[in-house]
Amino acid sequence: MTQSTADTNDTDARPPLPTPKERRRLREAKDLTEAQVATAVGVTRATVRSWETGRTTPRGRKGEHYARLLAAIEAEMTAVAEQDDLDVDDGSESCSGAGSDGSPNDGSDSGEQDSARPATAARAQPAKGAKQPAKPHAANTRPKPAAKKAAKPPATPHTRHEHPAPAPAASVPVPAKEVLKPGAPTGAGAPPGDAARILPEQPHDTEESEAAAGEPDAGTHTETDPDAGTPPKGPVPPAEAHPGQRAVPGPLTAAEAFDALYCSIAPDLARQTYLLTGRTRLSRESVERAFHLAWENWPAVATDRDPAGWVRTAAYEYAMAPWHRFRRAHKHPDQPPAEPERRALLDALLDLPPAYRRTVLLYDGLGLDLPETAAETEASTPAAASRLLHARDAIARRVPEAAGAKSPEALSSVLRERIADLASAGPASVTALPSAPVVRTGSERRRRFWTRAAIAFTTLIVGATMFTVVTVPHYHVLPVPAGERVSGVPVNSGPQRLTSEDVELRDKLRKEPARGPYRLVVDIR
Repeated sequence: MTQSTADTNDTDARPPLPTPKERRRLREAKDLTEAQVATAVGVTRATVRSWETGRTTPRGRKGEHYARLLAAIEAEMTAVAEQDDLDVDDGSESCSGAGSDGSPNDGSDSGEQDSARPATAARAQPAKGAKQPAKPHAANTRPKPAAKKAAKPPATPHTRHEHPAPAPAASVPVPAKEVLKPGAPTGAGAPPGDAARILPEQPHDTEESEAAAGEPDAGTHTETDPDAGTPPKGPVPPAEAHPGQRAVPGPLTAAEAFDALYCSIAPDLARQTYLLTGRTRLSRESVERAFHLAWENWPAVATDRDPAGWVRTAAYEYAMAPWHRFRRAHKHPDQPPAEPERRALLDALLDLPPAYRRTVLLYDGLGLDLPETAAETEASTPAAASRLLHARDAIARRVPEAAGAKSPEALSSVLRERIADLASAGPASVTALPSAPVVRTGSERRRRFWTRAAIAFTTLIVGATMFTVVTVPHYHVLPVPAGERVSGVPVNSGPQRLTSEDVELRDKLRKEPARGPYRLVVDIR
């Protein structure tokens, strides 16, 4: 009965719904998709779209969950803005009070820090207590998938005390190692536990994060006992990080995750495509085009178990497309390396068939397993093994160091070292790639161009069809030919002229049947 009363009171306290445009703005400000909001509320994607366009109005328990979700997002955005203002003010004060070596001054500053810590600890107590009324909401909320925890907002306004509010992308840069671990395997068969994550999950609830997530309240500042259970009134200074305490990173935006992935693998990917093509310009173009496709399909790439493998596959396929041979700029390879060993290895790689070249680079160059190599090259495992053996034989005949290997393991080790050396010694212009924001802007510009071109072409076809339908005659009238004189044909003069015998016979037939012999005349009695 107590639980039912709590649910009734909580239902009565439903926050008001914003306008349809404001609903969409809040979702986009949180960087959420319609599918993520639908999963959090427990409805379909079409229902969320109809709510945001104003066609329908949220009702019932689902509408209550949707209203609480929007209220939580709005409260979080407001808290982030207030926290940014406080950080700016505190930063200006700390800069004026710090010494030349960056450490705070002694004396009064240390006293202020000591007085701020009890206040912060006292502020953390109501944050823990704020979790209690949030339990009825958690019971009616669907469990969220683990892959989308970082992108979804909390189900209630109270849960913002559990996790620190994410800071804007422009104010807090996220290091690349938090997004894509360089040391983690990036192949298609990397274990899920060690795989690099583009969208990291939010940290678990800890007392430190709860204490650091306290929000300042408006009002006058009053001194209270740190051991007291009531929170102090007035603005509370933000909690300072203890020495050795690791700051908890917030969820990344799509642009930040894309930039981190680009900075992590783009240079190495350009060197790999150079080994496949032997052309510097084509290598850079392949990498840029692959990241264009990745940004266009970013939700799928971000949730993929191997984002680096997704981009690598796109770059390899574009670099090894057969139609590049018809382009004048890419008809001939660039200047080969000056060293004879490196030149021999590069020539041996370029002389291999494209499928063999890609297989040996993935297996011996990147160290992928044979099943992973076969899956990425879209071949069976026996076919990939056969390609690898033939490619190794062809390289061993032209590279003396590879020919001296006495076992397949030794040959693989030699090829890996030689390929890594050749990739690192490639032209410096291979890694002269544009920045990540430039790539994202270019992808969006290219997509807009082709979209407008498709719309213009479709409009042209429809207009030409309509013009033809309006102007063409609906039936065909045969033209009447002009009369012409016909020569060489005798004129029709009527019946022939009778001869004397014909006249005599005609007269006889007219007279004799009625007056002939009796056998020819009917006797009517």
